[in-house]
Amino acid sequence: MITLVKCRILDKAWKERQSNEITLDLAKARRLQSKGLVEILDKEKEKDCAQKIALSKDDQLKVILPGDQNYLNKVKFTNKKKIKIAWVQDYSKPNGGAELSNKHIVNIGETLGFDIVGVIPNKVNKIILNSADLIIINNFFEFPINQFNDIIFSIYENKIPYIKYDHDCREMKRCHFSRQLFTLSKLNIFLSPKHLEESVNIYGEQIRNHSLCLPVSIDVDTYKKRDDITRLQNSVIVPCYRKCKSTVDAYINENKHKHFFVIGDIKPNDNIEILRKCEPEEMPTLFSRYSEMLHLPKNLWAGERIYFEALLCGCIPIVNSNVGHSSWNFGNDFKYELKRAPFKFWNSIERCLNG
Repeated sequence: MITLVKCRILDKAWKERQSNEITLDLAKARRLQSKGLVEILDKEKEKDCAQKIALSKDDQLKVILPGDQNYLNKVKFTNKKKIKIAWVQDYSKPNGGAELSNKHIVNIGETLGFDIVGVIPNKVNKIILNSADLIIINNFFEFPINQFNDIIFSIYENKIPYIKYDHDCREMKRCHFSRQLFTLSKLNIFLSPKHLEESVNIYGEQIRNHSLCLPVSIDVDTYKKRDDITRLQNSVIVPCYRKCKSTVDAYINENKHKHFFVIGDIKPNDNIEILRKCEPEEMPTLFSRYSEMLHLPKNLWAGERIYFEALLCGCIPIVNSNVGHSSWNFGNDFKYELKRAPFKFWNSIERCLNG
C-alpha cells in the first residue's frame, strides 16, 4: 500500500532545484535514503509501515471500501492536499466488465487517499480535466466529438500528464491515433502479457518501456466458492455465448457426453439448457454450481474477467489463447495476485507522479 513520508533533501544539486523538504512514497524514499540523497523525517510512519509488512499477505491488502461514494457523480475535486485524478471512461453498460472493474479499483484508490472524479460521455468538465494532477484514460469511444476533443486538448495542448488504462483491443482499430496516445503517455497499463505483446506488435517497441500488465480489478471477497451449493458433475457453463458461437458449437458437438448450460441465444436439446441472463452478483452462484466454464472467443480479448471469476469459485476454465488472462502464469498464487493488483495499480500511479 502507498505510504507518503516527508523527507529532507541532502543532495546539493537537488536542493538547488527544490526546497529542503519533499514528500515521497516510502519505498522510493528508502531507496534514495540508502544512496544518501534524502533523510526520512516521518520516523513513526516508517516504523508503522515496517510493522505492517510483517503481517500476512491478506492482512496487508485489507481496506475498508467507501459505502456510498460514487466517483461518477462527483463534480469537483474535494481535497487540495490529495492527488487529483480525472478518470475518463465510457459508461454504456453499468454492469459491464470494465465498469465493474473500474468501480472496484477506484474505490480502493479513494481509500488510499486519491481524489478521483469521473469523466464520462456528455459529462465532460474542462475544469476537472485541466486542474487534475493526472488523467487516467480508460476506454473512450462513446464520447461525442466535442467532449472527445476536450480530452485530447487537455493532454496534448495543456500538457496534463496522462496514463492509458486499456481494457480491450478496440484501440487497435484506430492505429495511427492510438500509436501516438500510447507513445506519449506517462504509463500504459494492459490487462495481460498477451494484450501487451499484441499492442507492441501494432504500435511499436517504443511503448514497451513505459508499459506494464495488471489483471483486471476483481473483488476476490465477492467471487468465491459457495459452500452451500453442490457442484454438478460433468457440467459446463457458457456465460458469453455471443462472443464465441461457432467455436462453442463445435466444442459442444465434440463433447456430447457433457451437459451445457448456456447464457445466450442457442437451440436447446438433450445436453443443452438455456440460462437467463444473470446480474454480476449472481455469477458466484453459477460458477459454484458448474464444473467447468467454457469461453472460446474468435477474436483476441485483452483480459476477460470471467476467466478469473470462474477460477476463484472453483470452476475450471476451458479457454483458448484469445482470452488474454489465460497468458498469466500466477499458479496457485492467483488469488493473492488478483487482490494485490489494484494496489500495484495505485503504486504505479504514485511513481509516475513522483517522477
